[in-house]
Order: sequence, then structure tokens, then C-alpha cells
Amino acid sequence: MSTAAKILVVDDSPQNVRLFKQILTMQGHLVVTAGSGAEALEVIAREAPQLVLLDVIMPGMTGYEACRAIRANPATATLPVLMVTGLDPAEERPRCAEVGADDVITKPFNRDDLLARVATLLRVKALSDTVAEQGRRLVAVDREAPRHQGEVVASMSHELRTPLNAIIGFAELLHDGLVDPSTPQHKEYLGDILTSGRQLLRVIDDLVDVARLETGNIQLRHEAVSLTALVDEVRSASQIAADVRMIRMEVEADPALAHVVLDPARFKLVLRNSLDEALRMSREAGRVVVRTRAVDADTFAVEVEDESALDGRPRKGEVPALPRRMVEFMGGTATMRRAPTGGSVVVLTFPRQAALLREAAE
Repeated sequence: MSTAAKILVVDDSPQNVRLFKQILTMQGHLVVTAGSGAEALEVIAREAPQLVLLDVIMPGMTGYEACRAIRANPATATLPVLMVTGLDPAEERPRCAEVGADDVITKPFNRDDLLARVATLLRVKALSDTVAEQGRRLVAVDREAPRHQGEVVASMSHELRTPLNAIIGFAELLHDGLVDPSTPQHKEYLGDILTSGRQLLRVIDDLVDVARLETGNIQLRHEAVSLTALVDEVRSASQIAADVRMIRMEVEADPALAHVVLDPARFKLVLRNSLDEALRMSREAGRVVVRTRAVDADTFAVEVEDESALDGRPRKGEVPALPRRMVEFMGGTATMRRAPTGGSVVVLTFPRQAALLREAAE
């Protein structure tokens, strides 16, 4: 039996609510209910559930709109959401992922499948909460921690949740014998676990850099590098994520920036984080462009432009904490502006010859 949790069931059908409540209550969970998307937001604010089962088609506020509202609220941005739909799953999965849902189950559903998905999301939530707590302790050593704490913790929680959810979910399906080992699907799931594991390792490496940055225990290792090669390496690493959502990635390289002097590992961390965020926020079958350009003799910029249209509007606010603070540590700036096409552009600027200039001065 999974650990008992408070679960919100949202459905305009009383029969469906009773069915979900019966199944989940028998597993020891405490179930609260709502009959509409608007009511669900009120219940979430009042009851603070650990998981939401959210019907897609409801009068008034749909499940899509309710999920967007949950993700838009910083207090509930990491709350696990399991969408429930009676529509074609092949069409619904991408749309549910686009509004921020963690998983999708179709009606009529299998009881064991439902409980397995609920257990997986609750496990991921528990791990995410643990990581968030560790993140709070890490940033507490910094005198400026109150300013950075919330955004750093939220960023780490989201980045860890995605690969953990895939690893645990696919591993449970294989462990429970629900996929025939002789089928192509079995190998495909193993590949998904491997890919997610590598993604998780990259996130952990980033987390280590965050800890070092917060404690001041980090050193830059400058070297002359090919900027084009670094950008291509990061783009290739993100290609699978782009293919899943049918997003076209393009690189527009300034030929005047053949070589620059910087810390390649930290540069790739910053660019990968910015590119992954652009892919996550861009509309399906959209376009993401990575553009390099010389600003002046001493500075160059890398721009990541997306078609961020989850709700028809570009992203707002500033660049997330991890890339912004790392760029600033490298002597540059990180800003965000609206793209001419209506999306968003993250602009990362760096000194071109930082190490060489320092050595010359010494």
C-alpha cells in the first residue's frame, strides 16, 4: 500500500466522484472533492491536497484551464496533477502535458493502473519535497538567501520531478510485468529510463554547482573554445526533448565568434537550462532559435528565442535563478524580453576574453 495522502478528486459527474473516492479511500487515502475547475482552486487553497485527479471536460472552467491556474500559482506550481479524460489518449497526452499535467489516465480506467499512477506521483512529490527542503538549507548559508530561496528551490524541484516521474513510472511498469519483455515497447521503456537517468544526473550536477555558488566555493576554468561547437553540443543533448513535442530547433551563429574564452562547463550548464526551459514553454510544433552575436569588441551574447504560447502569451518575469546567477558570476548578464513574433527571448551576455585580459593585467 502506498503512503496515505490527501487527494482532491475533481469531476462534474457525481458517479465518477463516488467511484474515485471509493477506490482511493480503500487504499487509506483521505479524499476531498470538487465539482468544477473553479471549485477545485478554492478547495486546493483551503485543503492543501498532495495530489489532484482532474477531469478534462467540465462545464465552465475546463480541466485544462484549472491545470494552468494551478501551475501559474507559485504556491501550487509543483502540486502533482493527474488528468482524467474520456477522449482519444493519443491526442490528449500532448495537450495535457502542454498545460503542465504530470500524467494522464483514460476512461474507462483500470483500477490497478490508477493506483499505480497515484502511487508514483505521490512518491515523486515526496522526493521533490525532500529536495526542496535540502535546497532551503543550502541557500540559508547565503546572506542574500531570502531573495533567491524561493526561485532556486522551485527550479530544482521542477527539474528533478520530470526525470524522477519517468524513471519511477516506467520502472514500475516493467517490474510489475505489465510489459512483455519480448516487445519493442519493453526496450522503448528501458530507453526512456536511461534517458531520464542521464537527465537526472545532469540536474544533480547543476545542483552541486548551485551549492558551490551559494557558499562561494566555486572557481571558473577559462579556456579558448569554439562557441559554435559548444552550442551544437547543447542543442544535440536537447534534441530528444524537442522531437517529443515536434519543436524545430535552429541555430543562427555569428561567424565573427569562432572562438571565445570562457568556462565551457558552466557555459553549457547555463545554455542547457535556458534551452530546456524554452522547449518546455514553447508551443507544440513550434520553433526555438539559439542565436549568437557579437555585442562589441569585449562582449558577446547568446539568445534563446521561443514561441512560448501555453496560454497564448509570452513568458513574463526574469530569467530563472540558476542560469541568471551563474551568468552574473561569470561576469555577464541574463535578461528576458518579448520576441517580435510574440514569444520570449532570453539574452545571455558574456565577456569574450575574460581570462586573457585578467592574465595580461597581472
